[in-house]
Amino acid sequence: MENSPTQLVENQESYLGKIAGLQSIVSLFQRKTGVAFFIKDKDLHIRYANELTLERCHCKNQADIYGKTDFDFFPKHFAEKYRHDDAKVMETKEPILNMPELAPGTNGLVNCYITNKVPLFDSEGECIGMAGATSSSEQHHRDIQPFLKILKSVEYINAHYHENISLTKLCEETGMHNRKFAETFHSVFNQPAQGYLISVRVLAASRALIETDLPLSDISDQVGFYDQGVLSRQFSKHMGVSPLKFRKKHRDLSSNNS
Repeated sequence: MENSPTQLVENQESYLGKIAGLQSIVSLFQRKTGVAFFIKDKDLHIRYANELTLERCHCKNQADIYGKTDFDFFPKHFAEKYRHDDAKVMETKEPILNMPELAPGTNGLVNCYITNKVPLFDSEGECIGMAGATSSSEQHHRDIQPFLKILKSVEYINAHYHENISLTKLCEETGMHNRKFAETFHSVFNQPAQGYLISVRVLAASRALIETDLPLSDISDQVGFYDQGVLSRQFSKHMGVSPLKFRKKHRDLSSNNS
């Protein structure tokens, strides 16, 4: 959905105006509150995002995010999970409340959040979308004990993703034996530690592609892949588009909105 600034405002106001009682709710999230708030239509295109959601998606304004989907901003396995939950909310017309889930924060690193999602209805009672609000789960330790057990390994990966990281080192960080660590990590992320490491490197590469003019070979070394071909394969697998196409897409978007 490509729109001029004027068309964007008109389309957004038109859609939001159909949602019964929503305007007063949206106003609660206009400023940074520690809560990422978003609205999607029935096709799961983003129709509104507050400031924190824009930051998490590395977007400067509503035009950068309007009409996009989770697949435009997050690795495939995250986007598929979000899409499944969003669709369930609209199909059942029932909310999902206090759901612990993993998601990239504003710095691109994965953290645990508590998420609430609700269906949205027009004045005639037809479901026309969904809204979600998610916030850091630091206060919900009882619900994320498995994550806390491997937290030191996650922090180590986040800080040293550009280096060679061994399973032995991650086990040392948590004080767990190899098998127990592998089982716990997989239960939290639904992937092994190596898979999470690759996801972090891909997210770091996506930031470099957007924010710098570095060639792929330099970015590959910078984020820990050490091989341009590996970077290209892993980036395409996780983001659904090649690194160069990803960069061009975001450059074109910035150019159109400037």
